[in-house]
Amino acid sequence: MKCQINTHSIKISRKPFTDQIMLTRCCYKHQEITKLYNINEVINNNNFIDDVLNSASIMPVNHDYTVYPHFCKTNEKKCDYSSDKINSIEIATTYACNLKCIMCGYRNFVDNINFLLDKQLYFHILNNIKNHHLETITLTTEGEPFFYKKETLDYLQSLTSNDTKNVFIISNLTLLDENDIYILKNINDKDVKIHIMASIDAISEETYKKIRKNNNFNKVINNVKLLNALNLLHSINYVIMPENLYELDFLYDFYKNININSSKINYLVFNGDDTEETRNKINFILNSNEYKRFINL
Repeated sequence: MKCQINTHSIKISRKPFTDQIMLTRCCYKHQEITKLYNINEVINNNNFIDDVLNSASIMPVNHDYTVYPHFCKTNEKKCDYSSDKINSIEIATTYACNLKCIMCGYRNFVDNINFLLDKQLYFHILNNIKNHHLETITLTTEGEPFFYKKETLDYLQSLTSNDTKNVFIISNLTLLDENDIYILKNINDKDVKIHIMASIDAISEETYKKIRKNNNFNKVINNVKLLNALNLLHSINYVIMPENLYELDFLYDFYKNININSSKINYLVFNGDDTEETRNKINFILNSNEYKRFINL
């Protein structure tokens, strides 16, 4: 059974509280940095993306997944990067977000962001991605892509098939309104396909407020319904944690009632720093009756 991670993808991310940009090839092994840049090196280098795309050959051939075995999709616990061709880029250089969710390891970094530099860096990289005939661009997975909503929508509207075939966007959906979603629909109907991954982690307003510290649950669900009706919804992201564990018995039925198939629900178990508290939470979830019932549905 092969690992399901895209082996033709590379991630560009920023080390929190530093001026360093790192390249990695592996979703859950962020500590295995393969190449480092200074922020100024990136901003002042219009050939940065060419360098990124030509960096595949220096990447390690195998990554050991035993650190996070519950994420691994392969019996061999290894990912084989046999190809040196990169056709997908994930940009995760900004932590800017309008929420401070309880499970987010970056929630406290937002107060320390130099927003002008953060924005300059992020859009410099995005603009330099253009004209590279990529398969996929994934917008920031560490912050909220629509935190810079106008600039992000303008950027998406500027993309053509010479830039990428697909754009994946992980969003909490709280900043989008109906007009924004129809802008995304218009983009999708042209050359570039838009795929929205909605991070919600709750099926009730009470749980949503507890986890996301936000009152927009009903707005988010309405946005999900519209995205789904317009064929823009790729998945619902649900991080299983002690605070929402009791909802697992009702998760699939909740989304079924709003015409969203269970195949679109992407769940993972809470993870964080390698601390005793995190390990205890993970063990609590994995050994719970709710989780055992859920994975056998």
